[in-house]
Amino acid sequence: MELHAAPDPVAAELVVEQLPTSTEPVHHDHIVVRYAETDDDVIAIHRFLLVVAQPAMRCPVDVEQSLMEIIRVTKENVALMVLKGGLLVGTMGLIDPAWWYNPKHRFMADRWHFVLPEHQHGPVNRALIDEARKIAADAGLEFIHQGKIREKGGAQLMMPRAYPVQIT
Repeated sequence: MELHAAPDPVAAELVVEQLPTSTEPVHHDHIVVRYAETDDDVIAIHRFLLVVAQPAMRCPVDVEQSLMEIIRVTKENVALMVLKGGLLVGTMGLIDPAWWYNPKHRFMADRWHFVLPEHQHGPVNRALIDEARKIAADAGLEFIHQGKIREKGGAQLMMPRAYPVQIT
């Protein structure tokens, strides 16, 4: 896994400039995790989420407000993109809210976390979680992975997972 700054905005959505132009085969298993930095990145994330996150959505989408939230997270916190073979296959937005019971203490949590279904239980998803944990650790914050809403026995359960700061 490599972490890169965003490429030139003209090619940001598919990272086409990284694909070889020779007759050598493209290594489609190469995973790149990078920060969203450009308007094109935000647009790509929004398009991706409108399709991939749709089955998990609990209410109708407000297209304008959902885009504004992706912009806010990208500007004020961090939005991660995972590219495989030059294509966007996953994204996670990270925020750093304060604990409700002590606003002097903050933690890091995912605002959204979605990957293409075929990558949910593999290296793409693991790369996003690992990068989020690293960012939180570098900031000295605990990472709370919100998990997903699971249906169990007619109840809807939230399955969060905490990753405490590792002191080394």
